[in-house]
Amino acid sequence: MVGELIIQDKASCFPAYLLDPKPEDESVIDACAAPGNKTTHLAALLSASYPSSTSVTVTKQRPNTRHQQIIAFERDQERSKILQKMVTLAKADKLATIRSGQDFLQQDPKEFRHVGALLLDPSC
Repeated sequence: MVGELIIQDKASCFPAYLLDPKPEDESVIDACAAPGNKTTHLAALLSASYPSSTSVTVTKQRPNTRHQQIIAFERDQERSKILQKMVTLAKADKLATIRSGQDFLQQDPKEFRHVGALLLDPSC
């Protein structure tokens, strides 16, 4: 099936693997997401943690249930289109929210209090 396997070089796999997002991280930001390899790899890692669901119980202090997600920023509109295509192809669109044309550095941090992990590609 299309999107079942995405081939990447090893260097593209290291960032998400080393970040190693956990359920207690709640959501994850990919701050410089296009073309989408890191984002789709994050989605695969998160899906492996929740084989039947993408809901997580947050913490003992806050026993509500929250939807773990990936928030993928790409400030370039054209690259955002590629990102969206790759996320959809990989069937990661239920986990990943694309912030097309938005610069991560210009965001209000208060909006992302539920984020516990940040993936930032050094080349960005």
